[in-house]
Amino acid sequence: MKMTTTPEPICGVILLGHGSRDPLWRAPIEAVQARIAQAQPQTPCCCAYLELTEPGLAEAADQLIAQGVRQLRITPMFLGTGKHAREDIPRLVADLQARHPDV
Repeated sequence: MKMTTTPEPICGVILLGHGSRDPLWRAPIEAVQARIAQAQPQTPCCCAYLELTEPGLAEAADQLIAQGVRQLRITPMFLGTGKHAREDIPRLVADLQARHPDV
């Protein structure tokens, strides 16, 4: 009897930050992304931002999905739990789930 196994779906990570007009603001989040890439090179990882900085969450998700990612882990990079973390992020994640029901 031949057994076949289904490969684990590729899981990608999106580090989600607020965003800022100041380009130096991105450095800490991009540093976390670089550490993930170094420690787990098999894990696709990118940064996304809610406003004032590109890419947005949908664009980042589309990029990873185009690379074959079939599971997304969205990690908010916020120090507090303000309106964005309580309301906006759950709404954006629900929108992504509706756009990509197979991911």
